[in-house]
Amino acid sequence: MGKGRKILTALILSFCVCLVSAAVLAACDSEENSSVSSTQSDISSVSTEESNSCADCGELSYILSEDKTYYTVCGIDSLVIPETYQGLPVKEIGEYAFYGYDTLTSIVIPDSVTTISANAFFGCDNLVSVVFGNGLTSIGEFAFYDCNSLTSVVIPDSVTSIGNVAFGHCDNLKSVVFGDNVTAVGDALFTSCFSLTSVVLGEGVTSIGEQAFYDCAGLMGINIPENVMTIDKEAFAYCEALTGIVIPDSVTSIGNGAFSFCSKLKSATVGNGVTSIGVRAFSTCESLTSITVGENNSAYQSIDGNLYNKNGTVLIQYARGKKDTDFAIPNNVSTVEEWAFIGCSNLTSVFIPDSVTEIKKQAFYNCDDLTDIEISDGVTTVGEYAFAKCDSLTNVALGKGVTSIGACAFSTCESLTNITVDENNSAYQSIDGNLYTKDGTVLIQYAIGKADEVFTLPDGVTSIDDSAFVGCPNLTGIVISKSVVSIGNGAFSACNQLTNVYYRGTAEEWKEIAIGYVNIGLDLATLYYYIENEADVPTDGGNYWHYDENGEIAVW
Repeated sequence: MGKGRKILTALILSFCVCLVSAAVLAACDSEENSSVSSTQSDISSVSTEESNSCADCGELSYILSEDKTYYTVCGIDSLVIPETYQGLPVKEIGEYAFYGYDTLTSIVIPDSVTTISANAFFGCDNLVSVVFGNGLTSIGEFAFYDCNSLTSVVIPDSVTSIGNVAFGHCDNLKSVVFGDNVTAVGDALFTSCFSLTSVVLGEGVTSIGEQAFYDCAGLMGINIPENVMTIDKEAFAYCEALTGIVIPDSVTSIGNGAFSFCSKLKSATVGNGVTSIGVRAFSTCESLTSITVGENNSAYQSIDGNLYNKNGTVLIQYARGKKDTDFAIPNNVSTVEEWAFIGCSNLTSVFIPDSVTEIKKQAFYNCDDLTDIEISDGVTTVGEYAFAKCDSLTNVALGKGVTSIGACAFSTCESLTNITVDENNSAYQSIDGNLYTKDGTVLIQYAIGKADEVFTLPDGVTSIDDSAFVGCPNLTGIVISKSVVSIGNGAFSACNQLTNVYYRGTAEEWKEIAIGYVNIGLDLATLYYYIENEADVPTDGGNYWHYDENGEIAVW
């Protein structure tokens, strides 16, 4: 056999046992590559019988030359891996063995193979069919990631472990059947498998990993076996077709955001064994009308379809899909949990009793129809973004007990015209419907729904808080007092109408102010410095202003 034929035979056998190097694979994809060109004449002379010497391993793919005088072997369409090679068993498919191998459409893996290593078939876009042998025990991380033509997977009982993200981003994968000896559904195992509609988990599964089925938009239902004990963070987040979920008694832990953003989820049943539910587990499920809890659960309970801790002191999740416009938080509740009401578009009013001491971050974020909120005297803490982006909110009344308000708690409420504070509050005050610290040195929140076009910051204010004016739609001008030493991050972000800033000090004093990032509205406005007498106006071409005899702003 000639040198060229030996090279070809070795190459074919290498495909069969997955020992081919990345360099050889790359060379096969280019007819202009010199290493391929040097053997083309030899390839053209190989007989049909010789070129199919590894026919049992698979069918080769060819490209006909432009002058139609010879063929170039460029890949394999289908592959049957042999059980033995040179008298020894084939037990493993190596890392990156068929990485990005676009021509491969099917593969049969024999019983001798026990391991499919990490990234083995990563990016095989045209791989339609995989038959696993019954000796297979492990599938590595990213092994079939981005195999976009793969439509179904049946994992044999012999498999005990599957690496994280092994089947992630398989866009056309529709069905998966697990064998009974897989114990863990790994992290992001089927993440972004948009077409996945059917999943049968084996009886051996005890855990469902972080983002295991994240963004499986077509998944309408799944039966969680009785042996599962943990459902990790965001395991089913963004499963937009999921309509119902039953969590068996065996489950003890549900991670943060596990079923969040499941837009069609109508009902969720929490079993008796669950002792830990992470924040946001069922949040932003816009169709959710009922959360039920096993009556023997020691940690949680359901009241009117909403989720609470067992003694009813923590409101964990309001079922967002309810059509009620009014809701009264029960009298024994002390804490409203993070994201508890987020995006509840039907609620127009919520009664907060004196028993509530803490409203956690983003608790009422984006409640579009909420118009008024009265924060009772018992509340001491309002978390960051707690009522942010409540577009219909016009009035906020803070009780005397509030001592801590998180950043942006009332930001981007475009209809907000009035914030009032109980006069006996020791930490905050209201001036002209805007929120300040008690000593008046910090402007915390400007009520951005006000119709005023010009706002004058009171003397004595030293700081403008983060996002204090963010998204203010009507403000065209602002007078900033000389006492100001800092302007927070995003304080004037998205203030699209702001054109003029009137500073009560000099250019040198303005430069001393610490101005945070993302203050585009402030940056784009024309900045004027205060000069009381016209005779003192410099001839440097700068911008200067003063108050006229009527107390109105005038530009020199």
